[in-house]
Amino acid sequence: MKRLNKLLLLLWAVFLTALLGLAPANAQSSSRSLRWERYDVDISNIQTSANKFDVVESYELYVEYGSFGGGDVTIPTDRLTGLTNIRITDGGKDLQQRSTSSPAQGTFYFTQSGGNLNLTYDFFQRASTGETRYIKLYYTVTGALRSYPDGDQLYWVAIPADKPISVMASKVTVTLPDGLTPDVYTTYPDTWPVEPSGNSLVWTSPSSIAADESLEVRVQYKHDPAMTAPPWQGSFDLQRNYEEKIQPLVNLGLAALGVLIAIGGTILVYIEYGKRKDPEVGPVPEYLSEPPSNEPPAVVHALLTEKVEVRDIIATLVDLARRGFVVFEQNRTEGLMSMFGGTEFTFHRTGNDETALTSFEKMIMQAFFRAGATETSLSQLRNKFYQYIPNLQRAIYAALVTEGFYTQSPEATRGQWMLGGIALMALGGVGGFLALSTEALVAISPMLCLPLFGVAFVGLVTLIGASAMPRRTEKGAIERAKWLAFRKYLSNIKQYTDVSQATEQFEKYIGYAVAFGIDRQWTREFSNVLTSYPTWYYPTYLGGRWGRGYRRGGYGYGTPDFGQPDFGSGMGNIGGLNEMSHGLTEGLNSLSDGLTKMLNDASSAMTSRPSSSSSGGRGFSGGGSHGGGGSGGGSRGFH
Repeated sequence: MKRLNKLLLLLWAVFLTALLGLAPANAQSSSRSLRWERYDVDISNIQTSANKFDVVESYELYVEYGSFGGGDVTIPTDRLTGLTNIRITDGGKDLQQRSTSSPAQGTFYFTQSGGNLNLTYDFFQRASTGETRYIKLYYTVTGALRSYPDGDQLYWVAIPADKPISVMASKVTVTLPDGLTPDVYTTYPDTWPVEPSGNSLVWTSPSSIAADESLEVRVQYKHDPAMTAPPWQGSFDLQRNYEEKIQPLVNLGLAALGVLIAIGGTILVYIEYGKRKDPEVGPVPEYLSEPPSNEPPAVVHALLTEKVEVRDIIATLVDLARRGFVVFEQNRTEGLMSMFGGTEFTFHRTGNDETALTSFEKMIMQAFFRAGATETSLSQLRNKFYQYIPNLQRAIYAALVTEGFYTQSPEATRGQWMLGGIALMALGGVGGFLALSTEALVAISPMLCLPLFGVAFVGLVTLIGASAMPRRTEKGAIERAKWLAFRKYLSNIKQYTDVSQATEQFEKYIGYAVAFGIDRQWTREFSNVLTSYPTWYYPTYLGGRWGRGYRRGGYGYGTPDFGQPDFGSGMGNIGGLNEMSHGLTEGLNSLSDGLTKMLNDASSAMTSRPSSSSSGGRGFSGGGSHGGGGSGGGSRGFH
């Protein structure tokens, strides 16, 4: 319990550390707090012919607790040509510009890089709890005024959205040159009340300004022919015109195209699926009591399911045993106090002529008995046999084509469709991600990703539908229908026949029962009616004749009644008969359990891999009609 508590405390510590690491470093923290009482902005001395104006930002800062050493300012420069005459005052006294970035009280330092002016300043003395500081930032902006025949414009982000804390109150003033009056003016957002007075406009905040809230002012006045447009205005106007008039149509078209690709592609995949349905077959009996052909169990199962599983390899091995080519030997070891024991299966090659076997049956024999060996065990196959499985599977698929059940291997058909689906998903997914993360592509349209995601969706549909794309030939469809009828017979044999009168079917169809996955049911159905054991199954742990194990070429293999337990009490003794009957029933029940365990163990051993193999007014002229495009802004912060 103590260890659990320590672990929980450690997890909470990691969580809180990560949370604190993600929290933005700002002026409001657990160790100090700053109240931003006012943030006023004055824009004046507008010289239209020279395309410049002055800005003064005035801050009233109150330290609630802790201390602060200065502040930081970032102003974007992509929509202006210069920021000059930079001054900062602390309590009305000028801070001195320093030449290095190293902090020093009573100084400031700035650089221009990456499309921004980055400025940091340090108070004359750190501001501590209870102090109020009055800071003013002065600068001249060049090349931010926009020139249009219908009226020039001042468009400025007076209060940026990137601030560490809320601002309690603000006033923004714009004073035009004498003789000029504002024709059109607004703010974004347009919730600030304005007081026009001659050539001046004064906006006052209706409430506090949230840390992530900004204010942009826009004023249009009479055009000055002497003022030329700044170099950035042409491309900006083109982009804004595209965004306002063309891009909505592009967005709509791209969204429609994305939906069209997704729906159309899905329909095409479905149409192709319809073309690949198996041919219609005529009437087939409800069940067949005998196999419709002599196809091996593995080929039959692959025909029915279009897949080759490890079970099919095992079913082939069981069928080979039934036909006299392999013998299974089951050994048990007892552990301490009947615990921790184990079971080992050994496979013996009988030496019968194998020339008539099919190619994949020969491959299975070679995979089990390497280099001419006559016996092997599951423990010897572990971490080794897996390397033969792909070739064995391909050989069984090839048999489907050879027999005329398919024109192409189902595995190859599925693989082609899966590869196509993965390619479409990769193309659409990567392309859509790039369309969302590349600034130039987002500028064209944020919806550019939708057609690409539509392609990715079609790829997903293709990938999902790949398993349904293999198509049987007419012969294959007919053969499948017949084998389904035979499988129904095996699965419900008690319904269709008296098992006591059909005991010969047990061994005859055991391979198919394994392939169909009903082997345990099959052996249970016959366990009480069989009078002898399969000649290819040696449960050596039962003792008697099996206790000596299988001897190649020795007594008993192929003898009809071999497998009777050696109870030693004589056929004429009633007790001996009862004992023999009990032993036979026990042995046959153990055959069911043994076969099931062998199938499970064999599947595990054959697929195991070594660890190294895992794998206001008239409208504005030009320049757009909404916020988000003004110069200025950036960020403000304190340290």
